[in-house]
Amino acid sequence: MTVESQERRTIDARKLDQRIRHETIFNEFKKLNEGETLDVVVDHEPDHLLMQMEHVGLPVNIEKYYAEQRKDGVWVGHFVKSAENDKGESVIITDYDRSRSYNERRFTAVPVFSNDKYGVLVTYIKAGQFIPVHSPDVDLIFHVFKGTGTATVDETEVMLKPGSLIIVPRGKKRGIKATTDIEGLHIVVPFPSEGDHEEVERKLASGKYA
Repeated sequence: MTVESQERRTIDARKLDQRIRHETIFNEFKKLNEGETLDVVVDHEPDHLLMQMEHVGLPVNIEKYYAEQRKDGVWVGHFVKSAENDKGESVIITDYDRSRSYNERRFTAVPVFSNDKYGVLVTYIKAGQFIPVHSPDVDLIFHVFKGTGTATVDETEVMLKPGSLIIVPRGKKRGIKATTDIEGLHIVVPFPSEGDHEEVERKLASGKYA
């Protein structure tokens, strides 16, 4: 269901079949003019949707993106269309300070670049937060720039500190818990699908790490 106004559209993703959910949202976003907004109603925080839109090359303005949770527990993500871009053809230069974004409720993964082969993110995990243990069909490279904590890698738990490097093949368990605020470079090969992300969202919603 889509509701339109002069400068924004609203789509309730909960009413869409999961098999066509992303495609439908992307098509609605493409209809926007520069500066207009697509409001997407979902059951959980829609940060992963932002990453997917970046991954497929949609011109979404990351700086103007935000999400809010209504009193009934439903989330609404606000996606603003920027000027069309030539994704993948520009040099990207950023740093941890520029990308820094901590969320009081859960870890934050800030998309930096993605294509058909891999995705690059900068991830921020506040002390006490975690990335739940999950086993996606994705290879992982995670390098700790700042902070301490523990990681579950397959069946092993390891300590994390600045300089720690984790490489986990697809299908193997991985998860991270922060003792102090962690900032890290997060590379995934290939970029996770919506199905890969479901276990993470389910465990975050229930507060379960493992």
